[in-house]
This record gives sequence, structure tokens and C-alpha cells, in this order.
Amino acid sequence: IRDCLLIKCDQMLMGIPQDEILKVIQYRYEDKKNIFHSINTDIIEYNNELVPIVNLSDLLLINKIASESKDINLVLIGNQIKKVALCVDTIL
Repeated sequence: IRDCLLIKCDQMLMGIPQDEILKVIQYRYEDKKNIFHSINTDIIEYNNELVPIVNLSDLLLINKIASESKDINLVLIGNQIKKVALCVDTIL
């Protein structure tokens, strides 16, 4: 049994093991200035490192249904070498 952070992507409920999570970041739509745009991906800065943002629905090939919330929920996962910020619909 592992402790997990429950998230929703589209209408699917999933869990991310807590020992893989570095940080949970919730941006209001107005604070989107903290997200930088690169050629192929969006990026955030975390501890002086640039971390790519991956939309979980794109990664799982899920047809995303439009959400009424404009807030951005990111779950930063990884280790000392590689990190990624997963963009999810809802953090429960």
C-alpha cells in the first residue's frame, strides 16, 4: 500500500505516489506569467532549473473536455537528474 496524491484528468481518477512528488503548484489564471513558452513546450522554473510542463491528457492520449476552471494545476515529479511538471485537471 502506497500513499498517493489523487488527481483527475478528464473524468479519470488517478493516484501519483507521494514519494515521486517534489511539489504541487497551483497557479491562478492571472499568474500565468510564471510559465514560460519555448518552441515545443511550456516551462516553469523550479529551484533555478527549467522544468518542462507535460499535459497529462496529452501524454495518455485522452480527448480533453473543456473545463470551466482556468486555474493551472501542476504536479512536479522526478528525481535529482530529471524533473517534469504534470498538468492535471484537478488535485483532490
